[in-house]
Amino acid sequence: MQLTTVHGITIDFFFEKIMMKFCILLFLLASCGGRNTGSNVDAPGDDKTAKDKLLNTGAALLQDKAPLEQFSTYLDGFHFYNGNLSAQMEAHHYVHQLNEDVYQAVIFDGNDAAAKLMGVEYIITSRLFATLPREEKLLWHSHHYEVKSGTLIAPGIPEAAETELMKKLVSTYGKPFIPGTPISNAVCQSALR
Repeated sequence: MQLTTVHGITIDFFFEKIMMKFCILLFLLASCGGRNTGSNVDAPGDDKTAKDKLLNTGAALLQDKAPLEQFSTYLDGFHFYNGNLSAQMEAHHYVHQLNEDVYQAVIFDGNDAAAKLMGVEYIITSRLFATLPREEKLLWHSHHYEVKSGTLIAPGIPEAAETELMKKLVSTYGKPFIPGTPISNAVCQSALR
C-alpha cells in the first residue's frame, strides 16, 4: 500500500484516487449549468390532437434526424433589433460547424421543449469575410463585442472549453435571417383576424 503525505497528512493511495474522482465529478456537475429559458410566444391555433401526438411520437422513433443531430454546440446570446438598439431579444443558437471557416446555426426563443424557431444564422471567419463584396459585408455583423462583453456564452460546458470556443468566435461574423418574431407578425395577425 502506497501512502502519500499532503500538508503533513498521510493519505491512503486508494482514498486519494476516490477523492480525485469525486473532485472531477463535482467539476463536471458544476460545469453543466445553464438554466432553461422558456418561450414567451404562444402559437395561435388549437392544441395537438391525440392522433397528431401519436403520429409525432412515431415519427420521432422511426425517422432519422441526421442533419439536426449535427447541431452540437449551444450558444446563448442577445440580438438587437435592426435599427433599435434599445430593444433586444435573447437568442438561443444551436450551431453546426461545417468546416474551419463556416458555421450554421438555428435560432430559438428559448432552450426548452416549447421553444419556437426564430431564424437561422450563418457564421464565417474573418478570412472569408474579407473576401466578400463591400455590399455583402454590410449585411454581416461582427461577434467581437458579443464575445468580449459576455453577452454571447456557451452554457453548460467547462470554462476551459468555453474559452477556447470564444477564442474562435471572437473574430467571426454572422448573418442572421430572422423574419420578425418567432412566429412572424404577419402570420399571427392574419390568423387572429
